[in-house]
Amino acid sequence: MRDFVTISPLREVPFETKFRWGVWLLSFVLSIGCCAPLLAAASKIPTVNAQGTMVDFANHIEYLEDPSGNGTFEEALIGSLGRFEPSPKETPNFGFTKSAYFFRVEVQNESAYTDFVLEIGYPHIDRVEVFYRGDDAKLVSHSGGDHRIFSARHRPHRTLNFPVKIDTGEVKPIYLRVKTDSSVQLPLRLFTERGFGDHMARENIGNALFVGIMLVMILFNAFLYLVFPDRANLLYIGFVASNLAVQTALNGTLFAWMLPYYPAVANTAIVFSIFLTGIFMFLFSRTFLELPERMPKANTVVLGIVGASFVGGILCFFLSYAIMAKLAALTAIVIFVGTFILGLQSFRRGYEPARYFLVAFATFLVCGVIYAFKATGFLPSNAFTDKAVLVGSALQVTLLSLALAHRFKLIQDENARVQKEIAETEQELQEELQTRVHLISGA
Repeated sequence: MRDFVTISPLREVPFETKFRWGVWLLSFVLSIGCCAPLLAAASKIPTVNAQGTMVDFANHIEYLEDPSGNGTFEEALIGSLGRFEPSPKETPNFGFTKSAYFFRVEVQNESAYTDFVLEIGYPHIDRVEVFYRGDDAKLVSHSGGDHRIFSARHRPHRTLNFPVKIDTGEVKPIYLRVKTDSSVQLPLRLFTERGFGDHMARENIGNALFVGIMLVMILFNAFLYLVFPDRANLLYIGFVASNLAVQTALNGTLFAWMLPYYPAVANTAIVFSIFLTGIFMFLFSRTFLELPERMPKANTVVLGIVGASFVGGILCFFLSYAIMAKLAALTAIVIFVGTFILGLQSFRRGYEPARYFLVAFATFLVCGVIYAFKATGFLPSNAFTDKAVLVGSALQVTLLSLALAHRFKLIQDENARVQKEIAETEQELQEELQTRVHLISGA
C-alpha cells in the first residue's frame, strides 16, 4: 500500500526573515548598479554628434598626480611632473588628499555647434582651472571653485561649469587642474549651451521636488504635533529639517539658492548640518524607541554620541574644513549604522513600532553608506552614487512619518484600552457601592 505524505500549509514567513531577504536583494541590486558601469570599455575619442548630444567623459579621463600641490599647467604639459595615465576608475575619485591633480580629456566635435559648457558634477572642489587651445593656438584658461561667489560661475547652476569653444570637425584636448580640501572627484560632462540650459531646468525640477517632499513632511508632522503633542514629532521635524540642510548642502543647492555670496558659510554648513542631523536623529531614535525604559545601556551610548556630535558641530567653526569633512564622513557612517542597530534590537525585543523604523533606516543606511564610500574613494562617482542619498532621504522621511502615525495609533489604542478599564472599574465600584448601600438600608 502506497504511503501518502501529508503536506502541511506553509507557515507565514516572519517579518525579520523577509526583511533580511529584502536587504540582501537590495544590496545585490545596488552592487550591480554600482559596478556595471565599470565593465564598459573606453576606446574611441568621445564625440559630439550632429544632434549635439551630451558627452560623458567617464572612462575617458587621464590624470596626473602632483603630490607637492605646486605644479603648474606648463610643467604638466611638458612632462616635468610625470606622465598622464588612464583613471583607474570610471570617474576619477581619489578621496581626501593634499595632492593637486591634473586631468586630460579629448573630444571631437561633429556637430554644427561650437559653444559648449564643461560641467563638473561634484560641486565642492575648492579650486579648478580649465585650459585648452583657442583660436590661433592661444592658451585659454578659466578658473572657478566653491570658494568663489556663485555669480562668478559661467552659468547659474549648482555644479561647477566652464565655457569651452570647439570648432566643427576639431579634436580638442582639454586640461584641468584640481586642488581641494574636500574629496577629489571629477564627474565630467560636456553640453551644448542650449543642452546645458535644458539640463539645468530638469535638475531644478528634481531638486524642487525633493525639497517639497521634505517640507510637506515637516508641515504634516507639525500639524500632528498640534493634534497630539508628542515630543517624538518635534524631534522628527528637527531631523527632517537638518537632513534637508545636509542634502541641499551636499548637492550645492543650498549655496546656489540661499548662500550665493557666502561660499565659506556654505562650506561650513555642509559639515555642521551633518553633526546636527546626528543629534536630532539619535534623540528622535531615543524617544521613538523608548530607549530609557526598554534599553537603558543603549540609551547611555546614544547620549554619548549626541554629546560628541554637539562638540563636532561647535568645532566646525574653529577647525579646518579638511579635518571636519573627514570627521563628518565618519560620523555619518556611525549614525547610519547605529540607528539601524537600535531599530533592529528594538524589533527583536518585540517593540512593534520598530518595524517601520527599521525599514526606514535600512533604506537610508544603504544609500548613506554608498555615498560615504563614494566620498572616501571606495566607490566611483556616477549618477547613482551621487543621487542615492536624495532618494534614500525621501523614502526614509516618508517611512518614518508612517512610523510616527503607527505609533500614534498604538498610543491611542492603549489610551482607549486604559480608559475602558477605568470605566469598567468605576462601574464595578459603583455597583458594589450600591449593593452595600442596599444592604445597609435593608438592615
